[in-house]
Amino acid sequence: MKLEVKTEYFGADADFQRSRFAATSLKETEKSFLNYYANSYPGIEVSRDLEFLDFPAENKFTTLEEYTISDLWEESEDTDGLLSASFYPQVLRSYISSPRVSKRTMPMHLSYPSQVEHSILLYLSEPWSITATNKKITDDVFTYSSDISYNSRSKLATLSYTYSTLQDHVLPEQMAAFVKHQKAVLDDMGYNLTYNQGLAATVTDAPVSWLVMVFALAVLALAAFGAYKLYHHDPAPIGSYTVAYGESIGGWLILVMIGLCLSPITSIVALLTNNYFNQSVWQGLITASSGSYSPALALVLVLEIAVNITFLVFNLVLAVLFIKRRTSVPSLMVIFYVCGFLLPVLEYAGMSALNLPVDNSDIRGMWRSFVTAAIWVPYLYKSQRVKNTFVVQLQPPVQQEEATEEEADLVTNSF
Repeated sequence: MKLEVKTEYFGADADFQRSRFAATSLKETEKSFLNYYANSYPGIEVSRDLEFLDFPAENKFTTLEEYTISDLWEESEDTDGLLSASFYPQVLRSYISSPRVSKRTMPMHLSYPSQVEHSILLYLSEPWSITATNKKITDDVFTYSSDISYNSRSKLATLSYTYSTLQDHVLPEQMAAFVKHQKAVLDDMGYNLTYNQGLAATVTDAPVSWLVMVFALAVLALAAFGAYKLYHHDPAPIGSYTVAYGESIGGWLILVMIGLCLSPITSIVALLTNNYFNQSVWQGLITASSGSYSPALALVLVLEIAVNITFLVFNLVLAVLFIKRRTSVPSLMVIFYVCGFLLPVLEYAGMSALNLPVDNSDIRGMWRSFVTAAIWVPYLYKSQRVKNTFVVQLQPPVQQEEATEEEADLVTNSF
């Protein structure tokens, strides 16, 4: 396993780290950092030299670390084949004060102001059963919150913790509640993943959900019928442009064609890699006693299957029409680009409304789709090349054929 750590210090903490790095050699500091993590992971080793970035104007100091951990997973003593891995916000833990006694006559000092945010991102190699949870603990002198989320598509689990002090001391009369709430914080911190080696094959090689497969085939049939209708959609050329004056695909249209021919790969990869047809995944989503029970996510996956299949078929028929230079292409391409942007936006809005985790890559994808549409939609409307290229009809009017023959005769007679 690879562990990457990025730590940002601000204010007094930044000053302290700046002085520490100035007074100590980088190798000694790196060794100190390594020993810090070795308390939890004895098999940890440095895989990249320690780096630091100093931003004096912002009074921010950043350290970058990278390690490999060979003994992350530990075998259970009670269950054969069961492995577990623990993850703990160690940096945040160091900011939490644990009083030795709860009965005091004098106030207890606290570091103030302190605001610590600790996020652990777990990039998992296969689907996992993780239940989204969040907790908030509020005391007179501090606040704490934790949020556990999981994105089934990117297989990313996010453990987020925050801790802030509200004053620089704890009064004797506040101590009982403070100790109680601190214990609740310490009990909440950390997360364990378990992995059953005996069931691993069941997760990765699970039988196909035939119900989902039948649904996908039904969507495919409807999409194919729609593709048939689109193929026979035969509008007249823009203005007075005819086949006789048509141009071959060239210029910027080459880039459009390349993108159009490559984009089906995205839909195919999504259909094959997102466990849409994995029976175990669906059982977990619709079984109330399962740790991954989520009817909302099941609904989102059903819609994703329908959209990906429909968009794939639309993409394929549009590529054929594009190569044939059919008159319907400009308007259909506009629909293609607009839908390519709006569908991810609607998905993002729906998942947010259902309180489902959203990956940052989804947001970046929306921006890419927006930029693509903003570039090519105006081009399709304004370009003279587009008007000259897409002039071929499936069944051209007789008058157009006759006119074309007359024009050809005139060209021949002129020679």
